[in-house]
Amino acid sequence: MSSLSSEAVFETDAAEYIDTQTWQEFFLQSGPEGTEVFQQKLKSTVNQLASVLAAEDKPAPTENARQMGEQVALQGEIGLAGIHLEALLQQALPLLVKGAVRVDHPHCAAHLHCPPLIPALAAEIVLTTLNQSMDSWDQAPAATHIEQHMVDWLCDQLGYSTAADGSFTSGGTQSNLMGLLLARDKAMNALQNDSRWVQQQGVINHRFANFKVLCSRTAHFSIAKSCALLGLGAQAVIAVDTDAEGAMDMAALQHELQTLKESQQQVLAIVATAGTTDQGAIDPIDAMATIAQEQGCWLHVDAAYGGALLFSSHRHRLKGIEQADSVTVDFHKMFFQPVSCSALLVKDRQNLAPLCFHADYLSREGDSEPNLVDKSMSTTRRFDALKLWLSFRNLGLKNFTAMVDGLIDLTQAVADLIVERKEFILLSQPSISTVLFRLAPEAWHSDAFHQQLRRHLLQTGQAVIAETRIDGDVCLKLTLLNPCTQIADIDALLDIIINAAEELSAS
Repeated sequence: MSSLSSEAVFETDAAEYIDTQTWQEFFLQSGPEGTEVFQQKLKSTVNQLASVLAAEDKPAPTENARQMGEQVALQGEIGLAGIHLEALLQQALPLLVKGAVRVDHPHCAAHLHCPPLIPALAAEIVLTTLNQSMDSWDQAPAATHIEQHMVDWLCDQLGYSTAADGSFTSGGTQSNLMGLLLARDKAMNALQNDSRWVQQQGVINHRFANFKVLCSRTAHFSIAKSCALLGLGAQAVIAVDTDAEGAMDMAALQHELQTLKESQQQVLAIVATAGTTDQGAIDPIDAMATIAQEQGCWLHVDAAYGGALLFSSHRHRLKGIEQADSVTVDFHKMFFQPVSCSALLVKDRQNLAPLCFHADYLSREGDSEPNLVDKSMSTTRRFDALKLWLSFRNLGLKNFTAMVDGLIDLTQAVADLIVERKEFILLSQPSISTVLFRLAPEAWHSDAFHQQLRRHLLQTGQAVIAETRIDGDVCLKLTLLNPCTQIADIDALLDIIINAAEELSAS
């Protein structure tokens, strides 16, 4: 046995260090005494965290990357001695909170990174404490049924029939990978007339090199990444031109399809994006579904961003999504869930078959209990469905709809405000909750100045906004995902941006 495996782990030469030869205080224990310790320690943690949060009111840290790294190195030494949790948190929480981007701050508006709902935070405590693993029923009995209940409910909300199914995932990238994997296997297995060809033989046939995936030029980079990981290569992706608002151009899609037909290449899948990262553009899903049916290919909808419109008065903008073979929805964006929480939903559960592998210690085909590992890319998974289940039940659909509609209304009001102010140029009308703009004065017009301004705002802790490129030019972006943000907050943020620009010009 290692000399570090028992009481020798802990030094006792200082009062702040743990002096114990038992492990009970480090674990949740069954029975009243164990739960009392658990309650005390979590209550202390929440109280300390709340105290530090209340003392900090900047949307971002003022330290740069080097300084932050030095602070972590200074505090981060792990020694033989164990430190009492309360003392450890007194030391660590100021670093963690001061060094965090505050997604709850109205001047934090850079990425698709939302402030989480309190019922979802409560769910995080519950699901982390219970630590259910979502691969087999005997590891997560109630959790398995709650996740399946949520998947079935989401499929119903999507407009799918009872033949649909799905799985929770870590995020949109994994969901997109999973959707394209199912598309690949279905098409390749059909060529070989063998439902398990790819699962058993792999991607080894030269006929597969002709497969192509079509998506818009503004589609998420995970589409190309998925094709690379799936053995198709990023070259398999055909980027279709878009209209002025960033949505796929149907004439351009038809042109690309005709070109592929003439070169005897096969369309594996068409990917529609419901909410591009920068412009929030929504591809014409209904028209693309008709084309996919004509082509006999898979239609995948990446609704990681725009999926929340299903629960809003803007649902009609997703018309045709119910025809998709698979749909990605991210809940840690406009559903206000803590990272991570996403799902892939499929129209026909039979298409999930390539994900099923036998394992003696998990797969017991004779048992009646469901094992969710049979339809997931992962084995061990978190019980993330609990967050969404508690959130919807706490808010109700009426409140959730009001939140999503309110964000879209706020975004349009911000766009109008930018148009009114002579210091800015609005680049396009917003589609969901992102606003793209540039600075108007000639002295501030260069790409380099916009990049410098964004970094300056972040490094001084004044604001967290995004920088991207539209038609080759650098622009600034606000991503509005906080239902508590008011138009006055954004007006103040625009003042901060102008003041910072003037400071940079002066220096």
